[in-house]
Amino acid sequence: YEAMISSRGERLEHFTSLGVAISVMCRDPLLDYGKKALEDHKKGLCTYDVEQVVLAIVVTTGIASIFLTKDFTPDYNSGLAHAIFYAMTAYPIIEEKHLHGEVVGFGVLLALLVDQQYEEFEKIYKLNRSIGLPISLEEIEITEDQWQECMGRIPEMSDIAHYPYRVTKEMLEKAMNQLKERVKKDHEES
Repeated sequence: YEAMISSRGERLEHFTSLGVAISVMCRDPLLDYGKKALEDHKKGLCTYDVEQVVLAIVVTTGIASIFLTKDFTPDYNSGLAHAIFYAMTAYPIIEEKHLHGEVVGFGVLLALLVDQQYEEFEKIYKLNRSIGLPISLEEIEITEDQWQECMGRIPEMSDIAHYPYRVTKEMLEKAMNQLKERVKKDHEES
């Protein structure tokens, strides 16, 4: 998602266009095979689903990164989800108890809401929920006060310096409120 958002509306070099196109393959296998792959992995099985997810996470991400990060072009390999992660690393709990991808995955939820990609948000929300990835601040052990502090720093972070629009604290607040409402709806339906 980050490469697609960061490059939106730009005329890209061939290698960058290739990186953006490849980046879709970082997402699709997770949506298609992620839940089953995690279940199989927990059983110690190396199934087709596990292979597809590992290839997406390790191989495809590496290939996309090569094309998206060049010294002479903007960095399309990052975005709001990473800015959220890096802002939260000010709190030791993030790096002590949480994986980079787990927190970036949480950040993707907010990035999709900020970008008003509601259908994509639903896909990732359901994936995160189905495999136990965080869907709330509580699940990554960040307090409301800490989130408020993060929101003050995120708009100035280099990860979103090349976004197609300026991310504001108000956008982040709105996205977090939308996420909280979605989580609340889940709890009421349970």
